[in-house]
Amino acid sequence: LCDDFACEAGIRFVESSGHVAAGLILRGSGEQDFVYVLVSNQGHIRMDAVFNGEPRTVVPWTELPSPAASAFELRLSARGSVWTAFVDGAWAFEAEDDTAKAGWIAFAAQQYGDAAPSRFALERLVLETRPGEVEVAHYSWLNAMPPESGQRLRLVRSFHATGSWLAGAVQLKRAERQAPLDAEGQFLRAEGAIHMELWDEAEAALSACLALDPNREDARE
Repeated sequence: LCDDFACEAGIRFVESSGHVAAGLILRGSGEQDFVYVLVSNQGHIRMDAVFNGEPRTVVPWTELPSPAASAFELRLSARGSVWTAFVDGAWAFEAEDDTAKAGWIAFAAQQYGDAAPSRFALERLVLETRPGEVEVAHYSWLNAMPPESGQRLRLVRSFHATGSWLAGAVQLKRAERQAPLDAEGQFLRAEGAIHMELWDEAEAALSACLALDPNREDARE
């Protein structure tokens, strides 16, 4: 059983047909309560939390910086309610969820639609649960695999697609700490602000978007 952790998993799609995914179940405390992170053979990652048997999407399917190969490495850190994922040496997402506090870890795989029976393998698993070492692992990964602005914007689009406007706003704010937002980033900020009824922020973001790209029609609309 573990609460905070850092883990590295080597996973392989041994034999697959159609849309399939593999990853880890985390902080499982029974069949009704757990979190899972899956990487698909179509180049996406997602995270869901299950509470009392009811699933809730935390991170919708989000495109990875580069598609996972048939064998890939998934790194995950969970520190309190903050989750961070890396795939094949690149930052994939960060999210906040406090559904599950502590529990077991397990291998997970899923196939979608009418795919033929598939096979998956967990080839390596390294799990660190000592508090100080979890922090060391997390920040060493973050230093070696910092979030790229393009991946943050992919994550924001995924959050917006499911109406997670506040989660998107958090990512945009963190992206802006690294570098000024481009026109797309400003437009996403405006979109989120409109849905949260932050009219002044929306107007400022649209103005900034059009200053960067005066011909952007969706911003003009």
